[in-house]
Amino acid sequence: MDTQLKPKKKWNAGHRIWHWLTFLTICGILGTVLLRISFFNSKRNGVIIQNILEKINIQIPVDSLKNLTHAIAEPMWEWHHRLGFILVLLVVFRIILFIYEKTDIKSLFTNPSAILFNKDNYSVIHKIAVTILYAFFYVATIIMSITGIILQLKESLGMNRETLRPIMEMHEFLTVFFILFVLAHIIGIVTAEIKKEPGIVSDMINGGRL
Repeated sequence: MDTQLKPKKKWNAGHRIWHWLTFLTICGILGTVLLRISFFNSKRNGVIIQNILEKINIQIPVDSLKNLTHAIAEPMWEWHHRLGFILVLLVVFRIILFIYEKTDIKSLFTNPSAILFNKDNYSVIHKIAVTILYAFFYVATIIMSITGIILQLKESLGMNRETLRPIMEMHEFLTVFFILFVLAHIIGIVTAEIKKEPGIVSDMINGGRL
């Protein structure tokens, strides 16, 4: 009988599912934001529509023009809200994994750098920087989810514009953070895959071995 223990995987199935679903969801959310400031920009589309209507001698009130541009972007924002709701569920799923795995807070924040960069060819400063980045990612994801829920339920909560302003600013600030985080994450993983940690991507697919 073979009593040899199987090597422990770097990433269990639950963590891998969470990782890829979170990555795709955040990319989807950021995609809707990029569409909002480009193809679905209300001011730019309003000018385009107004110019077209003027050429055929049609005038519409400014409020109607705003309603029209918002109606054009509404289906895109519906996807933004759906993906935001999925992100909230993923945050809950990550908390469940955290409890199920009986992971302490220190391990939650240090594991990413310890496992992703488990060889001795990375400096201590580099590992600390990665740990801080991932710690901020977890905190930012939770805050992003909370602020998103508040903005979605603002009418039910009876919140006015002044009260919502700091919440909106925080939500937008975290959007910028996530754009930079995704870019830094992709660049870091590609660099590690090519130079110092070949197989790091496949490890997150099949679990890898410690």
